[in-house]
Amino acid sequence: MLLSLDPNSARKKLNEFGCSFNHSDFELNKNERINDVEHNEIVFFRKDTKNSVRVNLSNFLKSEQTIRILQNNIIHPNAISMCLLPDKSIFCYGNYPVSGAAFILYPDSTIKRLSAGNPSGNMGVVYHDGFIYLFGGCNAQGKTWNKAAKYELSTDKWYKTCPLEEDLSRVSCIAGNYGNYGIAFVGYESSKLYLYNQKQDIYNEIYLNFAAQTNNILLQAENRVFLIESSKNIYESEPNQLSYWIIIEVSQISYSNRVAYQVYFNQSCYFMDIHCKIYKFDIKSLQLTMTQV
Repeated sequence: MLLSLDPNSARKKLNEFGCSFNHSDFELNKNERINDVEHNEIVFFRKDTKNSVRVNLSNFLKSEQTIRILQNNIIHPNAISMCLLPDKSIFCYGNYPVSGAAFILYPDSTIKRLSAGNPSGNMGVVYHDGFIYLFGGCNAQGKTWNKAAKYELSTDKWYKTCPLEEDLSRVSCIAGNYGNYGIAFVGYESSKLYLYNQKQDIYNEIYLNFAAQTNNILLQAENRVFLIESSKNIYESEPNQLSYWIIIEVSQISYSNRVAYQVYFNQSCYFMDIHCKIYKFDIKSLQLTMTQV
């Protein structure tokens, strides 16, 4: 079903499908995520319904939004985490209906269920070179979980990796080339950045030169690294200088202290806050703009 609606009509129609976008609903379900499917859409998952919503980004900041409801009978994992794969499918992971539930959502809305992983949700999840890497998270009782694991897509097998040295209730990840270190991640409530060495299965800890707030977004683009912080600050660094960050002066647009998973394409980063506002951060101009879904 494809609907082309203005934002107010879209919100009303989504309510009819059980996909409410009001502030209280979103805040109660803060484990939702957004991600990129076909480099022109955001897919927004509701953990309490069997629907997901795709917002067409080609209409960003225009009067109409193209909203599509996917009624594909998905049982969404609780505390869902996800990452985009090279074929534009999405790897999804959580701890419901079973601990470590995992599946792949393809662009045509078909589902492939995978073997279950470690009993944890809310993990930082990132794809790199045929593997899914998972960090941090919490267990079914909501306690912090210092687990780390990797999943091999070609064999549908799970492997344990070196455990984290401290509990991180949630982590944000980026995959990139940092010499021997392939993956970087930061705890939502930590001023530390960790680099994971895939060959040696060890972690290198880097202290940031600022006190990172909660619910950060990490982004690597154009040989630069950006940290979009929940305290309304945006920082910039380089892959080989991750101990040194500079603050970027952006417009006075303010966003919530909780932001959802980012989407990056066409030199822009998109993210959503708990007020259901979508923000666009342009990497080239360093400008921040906002719209309301």
